[in-house]
Amino acid sequence: MAQSSRTKFCTLDVPYPQSAMLMFERIESVDGDEILLFPHTEILRTFTQLKTELRSVAKYYNKERNGTHYVVDDTVTVFPLTFTRLYPLAPDFWAQPTVAFDSWDRYSAFSYVLSKWPMHELLVTPMRRRGMWQYKAAIPVRLTTPEAAVHQFMLSSTWPVNVQAKHAAFYSIGTPWLFNTRTNRREQVFLTVPQGSDDAGYLN
Repeated sequence: MAQSSRTKFCTLDVPYPQSAMLMFERIESVDGDEILLFPHTEILRTFTQLKTELRSVAKYYNKERNGTHYVVDDTVTVFPLTFTRLYPLAPDFWAQPTVAFDSWDRYSAFSYVLSKWPMHELLVTPMRRRGMWQYKAAIPVRLTTPEAAVHQFMLSSTWPVNVQAKHAAFYSIGTPWLFNTRTNRREQVFLTVPQGSDDAGYLN
């Protein structure tokens, strides 16, 4: 979306948290024909925030949509995140975005994280609402992805980013675990740590 010539680009520092969590919600159709592990749009800093966000997701999905009833599970998959570095933003990122990047594109991109998380890092982008910063889980990026591919994503995609922010950020992705938001119980996720090279990903 084109911005006004008076827009002040890249003027604000963003206070990224040193650690956070990426939540995957388990969304299931009542008939059991459809099960999705969907990546939350925002990284989370506390379990209180995680529970609040999950309640909002449940309120959205726990109703009939397109003739299908959905249920959001109380147990979520949580990936711990650790801040690693800033990624500088530039005014030309808002000049002419042409490539749609919707929720299903994100779902596809994040599917690689569930099986190959040690081989990825997370690009987090800032938004601002009511004077408060929000930290959006934009896209997982392979550790071997050239910076030019990240630049092209930022330059061409329609993913929203606050125009006044100076930086996006990268986070490392740790070993996941399960968290039951009703009982506050944390459990191990039995996923096999992948071996060998990572030959797949959303960004090439």
